[in-house]
Amino acid sequence: MRRSPETFVARLRNRKRRIIVYSTLLAVCLGSLVLYWHVSTSACVNLLARETEEPAINAVLSHQLIIGIAFMQTMMLLLCVCVGVLGGTLIVNLTAFTKDDLLVQLWDRVQSLEKSHAPPASDRQ
Repeated sequence: MRRSPETFVARLRNRKRRIIVYSTLLAVCLGSLVLYWHVSTSACVNLLARETEEPAINAVLSHQLIIGIAFMQTMMLLLCVCVGVLGGTLIVNLTAFTKDDLLVQLWDRVQSLEKSHAPPASDRQ
């Protein structure tokens, strides 16, 4: 099924909003990635045995920390994939922005010319 030109032009006009949304999501993903990295590195430091801790407590806590660190590393990997996808789509939208804006302006000019050169209603019959 072929889309109408009006829906295509409406989609091209919506590109500014998509660029803003992709930029915001990219910033949120990068912030989350930095936060997960900080928490993950501090958890890895806590794996080291300290002189004041009992070995039994360290053995129990280290197993729980390892599971938590593995979960955080998985989340960081997923966030890295999201950052890559969002960065790619943002680059594609930014590079095509000028071309699409020119196409929308051309469409508006054609529509205004069609309206100005439309025959009167009595001539159509």
